[in-house]
Amino acid sequence: MYVATFYPKFYKRNIGDSIWSNINLPSIGYYPINDFVVVNSDYYLASDQNGLFKSSDGGNSWVSIGNGLPLSIYSLLFRNNIFYAGTKNGLYRSDDEGENWNHLIGGSANIVTISESGDHICAGANDLRGIYYSTDGGNTWVQNLFYLYFYSVTASGNYFLAGTDLGLIFSSDSGENWYLDNSGYYQNPWTIEILLFNNYIYSSIVGQGLWKRPAEDFNMLSVNPIAEQIEQFWLSQNYPNPFNPSTKISYQLPVTVDVTLKVFDLLGREVAVLVNEEKSAGNYEVEFNASGLPSGIYFYTLKAENFSDTKKLVLLK
Repeated sequence: MYVATFYPKFYKRNIGDSIWSNINLPSIGYYPINDFVVVNSDYYLASDQNGLFKSSDGGNSWVSIGNGLPLSIYSLLFRNNIFYAGTKNGLYRSDDEGENWNHLIGGSANIVTISESGDHICAGANDLRGIYYSTDGGNTWVQNLFYLYFYSVTASGNYFLAGTDLGLIFSSDSGENWYLDNSGYYQNPWTIEILLFNNYIYSSIVGQGLWKRPAEDFNMLSVNPIAEQIEQFWLSQNYPNPFNPSTKISYQLPVTVDVTLKVFDLLGREVAVLVNEEKSAGNYEVEFNASGLPSGIYFYTLKAENFSDTKKLVLLK
């Protein structure tokens, strides 16, 4: 088992052992390890702002590789002797064990997650670029659901499951059609990670911990396509939360309407006006900078037409 951490640290241990061994890291400073893969006996490590590294001796020594790759790499996938890397500038491909890379898709999209099942590959972006899917082993790609933030994608047989800002969505046709099923979930479940293990779906939700559900609950006949379910007003939970000093808030409008988005303290006093204007239908993201405010609990409220929703955010300095 291998564990990479945000700080960053890198550990491994044998199944059944109780002791973790520290793996030496390359010089990546204090930037996080975003992803890593083990191919045969080689380690590949993707750093946040220092590029891609490879070790062929169990982590004792590392070399920087990745000619043509951006320095910010978020996700890695290795299949059929081909590497894929999700970066701040879209998806890249390497046919020579990670040495040289070619840009595939995505432009400036933040591709933060990649998964595959056979010749079907899905790559998700967390910046309203949606998901890119391929049904021919990565030769051709189609973009879909560009109005969603994707944070994780995992494959199980013919299914792809994805964690998004609307919750858990799934597809049985390699990414062409997606379905939303949040029954039993916390309201507005901003889902960061998805894991399928031992016939259960595990998902982590911003501010609401870890949730679990039997995989057999998902029935394609009992839910509607996601496109039919997003035609509504919606306010996201801010991310990150807690935060210091900035956080992001997303919201969705199904029609053109006058919108206000305001922040209040615990006493109900207005401390910030983030939006106060007419907006056309679509998805929006606003950054709230609280550098001039003291630590504490605050609330933000979105009002549009007859819709109103309020959520809590926590500033920790």
